[in-house]
Amino acid sequence: VDEAHCISEWGHDFRHDYARLGEFRQRIGSPQTIALTATATADVREDVVRQLELNEPKVFVAGFARDNLHYMVAHHRSKQAKQQALLDFLDANAGCGIIYASTRAACEEIRDLLLNESQRSVIAYHGGLPSDERRQLQEVFMSGQAEIVVATNAFGMGIDKPDVRFVVHFNIPGSLEAYYQEAGRAGRDGKPSVCLLFYSQSDRFIQEFFIDSAHPPKDSIAKVYRYLCQHPDDPIELTQSALKENLGLTIGPDGVGTCERLLEKANVLERLDSKRNLAAVRVETD
Repeated sequence: VDEAHCISEWGHDFRHDYARLGEFRQRIGSPQTIALTATATADVREDVVRQLELNEPKVFVAGFARDNLHYMVAHHRSKQAKQQALLDFLDANAGCGIIYASTRAACEEIRDLLLNESQRSVIAYHGGLPSDERRQLQEVFMSGQAEIVVATNAFGMGIDKPDVRFVVHFNIPGSLEAYYQEAGRAGRDGKPSVCLLFYSQSDRFIQEFFIDSAHPPKDSIAKVYRYLCQHPDDPIELTQSALKENLGLTIGPDGVGTCERLLEKANVLERLDSKRNLAAVRVETD
């Protein structure tokens, strides 16, 4: 199992299919299993063992120091200062690279800036794009047709491009674990590479919003629960955005998804999309 941190509810890039791997192992007779990941805290390691239902496995933890990576942090007071610093950095650093930003809008804004103000070929990648387009953009970057990809943390799973010369974090990531996972995509060929983090105080507000969405307040969970209990449909087909709007919640759609996960964990809700592949068919004629 590669990218095994995704199995854990404490992992920074949780994927529902990974959470079903423990059940899958049981169904096929619990074969010998090795779980691999570049980043796993003690909590994540214990959770992976529990979720995969491994029986007293041997655990190997290696160091994470890589001598070819040069880590830098630059402080800037404004977005405009960071943008200029990014342009200066790209003028001084050739080769391909990844620029991480915290929101979809920021990715597109940085892409447009580089297209207008630099001579580098650049694309933007985020979770709001259709899956076919995301796959195509990933191939464009992996094949070298584009030097730079500006991306949210949706970009990175399975990325093993050896000649990434720099990784820039335009905004601070959500955790040190996430930072190491993303910065570690630089210099996999062993050649010198740069990991640059821009810091400004205002970036904290974005991450605090994400943290609030990941840990919704009790009253928001209660509102979602009461609303779904009173809903006449069975099964209920509602997007997280629709739930947010209908209830007037201050948390984002991701926060509504967290409410649903907590209710599912309490065995009062079953989310069909995360359990099995189902199709909904609505006949709209006689």
